[in-house]
Amino acid sequence: MSGRVPETALDPVLDARLAVPVLPAHHVDRPRLIARLDSSAEAPITLVSAPAGSGKTVLAAAWAQARAEDRDIGWVSFEAGDESSGSFWPLVLTRLRRSDVRLSRACAHDDRRFLAKDVCAALAARSRSLTLVLDGFEIADRQLAEDLEFVLGHCDERLRLVMLTRADPLIPLPRHRLRGSLVEIRARDLAFTTTEATQLLRRHQIALGEEAATKLVDRTRGWAAGLRFAMLTLNGSAAPEVVVERIVGDAGNIAEFLMSEVLSAQTAETRSLLLATSIVDLLRPGLIEELGGPDASRRLASLARAGMLIEELPDLPGWYCYHPFLRDLLRAELRRTDADRLIPLQRRAASWYARHDLLDDSVAMEAAAGAWATAAQRVVEVFALAPLVEHQDSSGLVRTFAQMPTDAAGAAADLVRAALALGQGGLVECAQALNAARSSLRDGTFVTAVGPAAQVIDAIRATAAREPAALELTTAACTMISETGSALIPLELTRLARGCHGVSLLRHGHLEAAYLALVETAGNPSQRGSSDAPVPLAPHLALASALLDRPDEARRWAAAATGVSVETDVAEAGSASADIGTTELAAAAVALAWVRAEQGPGAELEKSPHDVVASHFDDPLHQTLICLARARLACAHGDHRAGLDLLLHGTPSLPAHLAWVEDLRQVQLIHLHLIGADLEAADRAVAALHAPLEGRALLARGHVAVARGDWTAVRACLASLPPTESAVARTVAARVLEAELELHRDHPVRARLLLDEAFRLTPAERLWRPLHEAPPRVRALLASGRTGKTPGGLPASRAPLRLQRSEPVRTNSTGVEGRTDLAGAPAIPLTPKEREVLGHLAELLTTDEIAVAMFVSVNTVRTHVRHILRKLGVSRRNQAVRRARTLRLLDGEPGRPVPTPRCPDITGFG
Repeated sequence: MSGRVPETALDPVLDARLAVPVLPAHHVDRPRLIARLDSSAEAPITLVSAPAGSGKTVLAAAWAQARAEDRDIGWVSFEAGDESSGSFWPLVLTRLRRSDVRLSRACAHDDRRFLAKDVCAALAARSRSLTLVLDGFEIADRQLAEDLEFVLGHCDERLRLVMLTRADPLIPLPRHRLRGSLVEIRARDLAFTTTEATQLLRRHQIALGEEAATKLVDRTRGWAAGLRFAMLTLNGSAAPEVVVERIVGDAGNIAEFLMSEVLSAQTAETRSLLLATSIVDLLRPGLIEELGGPDASRRLASLARAGMLIEELPDLPGWYCYHPFLRDLLRAELRRTDADRLIPLQRRAASWYARHDLLDDSVAMEAAAGAWATAAQRVVEVFALAPLVEHQDSSGLVRTFAQMPTDAAGAAADLVRAALALGQGGLVECAQALNAARSSLRDGTFVTAVGPAAQVIDAIRATAAREPAALELTTAACTMISETGSALIPLELTRLARGCHGVSLLRHGHLEAAYLALVETAGNPSQRGSSDAPVPLAPHLALASALLDRPDEARRWAAAATGVSVETDVAEAGSASADIGTTELAAAAVALAWVRAEQGPGAELEKSPHDVVASHFDDPLHQTLICLARARLACAHGDHRAGLDLLLHGTPSLPAHLAWVEDLRQVQLIHLHLIGADLEAADRAVAALHAPLEGRALLARGHVAVARGDWTAVRACLASLPPTESAVARTVAARVLEAELELHRDHPVRARLLLDEAFRLTPAERLWRPLHEAPPRVRALLASGRTGKTPGGLPASRAPLRLQRSEPVRTNSTGVEGRTDLAGAPAIPLTPKEREVLGHLAELLTTDEIAVAMFVSVNTVRTHVRHILRKLGVSRRNQAVRRARTLRLLDGEPGRPVPTPRCPDITGFG
């Protein structure tokens, strides 16, 4: 503690070191940090610790000038060579005297205990506290730290220290944190925000857009020195947004600053550690030791505390990252001074990532080392191709392999190219890459997973290309996945394969199987999933639901595909689908048009989406279905000739695997020929059916039989309806045909009950088309119950209207009010699950207890209960149980021979 107190007069150098520094001309006010310094008024120590160039001095100087009138603030600036305590006390004592702290002239005494006591006494005698800013002194001397601690503890709270330092001082920071006597401002606090950086740029007359300013802040991490060096580069540039992308830390002023202020002071051993660990962006425990040796973590922690541009992640202790500019410089130095270490270090890091299942990082590091074949093999071995196929922008694999050179050889590399091409819509390029991968396998380049992975990619490609062979390929791929096991092939790739299988089933007319496969894969319609996938599932699910006469589900899936709410007008949803401009999403518009056609003339023809989106269709399936929807809408508005013309001349020729769509056209032709009383044309359409036993075809044949008076054929058609037929629209159509048969038998009451059931079903699903196509006797019965005008503008001869309920309401044997069912059983049979729920209701179980017993969700149980009440024609659970007992549904006696299969729950519950 020896040394003389400097003279205080006529010493301009000393005056400058004891004065608050002058602020730069383009200084930007930073109120958020000024407030942090203001909050330190009650804390003995404020520590502003950050690397060189972080703006510590400018911030403290701005605060000191702003608060000069309110507080007694003294400033001491230290320079190079002031590291010892012998330089510390002389300057501090001089500053204290200039701040009217009445020290004894003996304060230069060598006895540090006497000095500390004298300083404490002099400070305690003051009427107001003194804030002393120590700028640039690294307190690394334990005795000096103890002296300052003594002064702060015995000065009657008349001294507060603001320490501006690159390294943490030796004072006991944890103890001060615990006491609440320490305010800390670190590098992350000093970093410029985008708003502050924009203000700084404007002060320098640099015009930079918001996006470019954000990139600049992200690139510099808000580091003040980095921003100022960047502005030197940007100043006068004609295209500053372009220059921002080129600002790096391994050249120019930034590199010179880092070399002189950061690296030059480090030992050779430290420089070697920095170079070795700079090859990765994020240093994590284990990887640090892998690259830098056993004690690398401890040494990095010391460097972070010593003011290097190394930051420990706040929420991840032991994890570090370099400032981007320092990382640029270190990597350039490694390539320049020790290039032979680079590739071995990268391969070592890649192996460590692979051992810890960090695939993206492992692949990126192999690619950085130029080992593209190994990088591709790592991806293929674990079947991690889904991100490439779905072209996920957030995936590191997509970003890495986008840079893969064309000369990267091997079956795995070719397969990765195929997946990337498929994700970008390049179906031809995908096929070429798959052929190259197979050729490599035949030439002896063998990777175990290449064959199965290529099989999945080819199945997805064929589905996206709408090839007839897609069904065979997707079936084989799904079989392979099932045999291989889910433990090897990731869920994402499995979902892609199964989803494509569902789409292929749909295109081949296997509607129920397609619906089940798609629902199982797509999950909840409220979760849209990736619309960038080669084959988005939601539009196809909307189409499958529409063709299965499930309009509400079709609307929900169309909303999920197009982003339009379920309540939105169908034409608006069709426009939204068309705006997206993909054939797959056009399927959602087709589904909505089909639903609209099933609903009848609820609105004007020109509001249908078919005219809006027809020009976007390049798929014969979609073109034909849109044409059928237009024909139905034309007929719903009474223009049967226009509908017939569309069906005869407006549909394209169809390939063999779309023969089921031709059957839809023939069924519609049958109804139009019956309207025109052309039985010969109707017979020709019946003969042209490819699947005459399908539900729609049977009902159409039944209508032809009615027109010919062949009631035996009508009964045969009704009896031949598939037992799995569950579509509401076809149930309604069957009831209408049954009603016609009962009228022929002279049973009008039974006919009215059947029609009443049909009416009971149509409001929920809003399906009126089957009623608009009713046979003659049913039309007459409907006409006899007419009240008001004909809806939809149809001719009265074809317009069904709601029956007048003239039959009395009767009380059955259970005392439950309801309409008598002549068959004695529910008109719509109960499914096995509904019977199971009904049995639990009879046991007086609650909804929650039933859910636990059946291993389903509470919402699923409630849905079953609603269906049971509707089918049994009651409104309460106890009434349902009593009616079920009357109908002997609880003791195993069936109510009706035709069961209704369970509709899969698409809500994701149960």
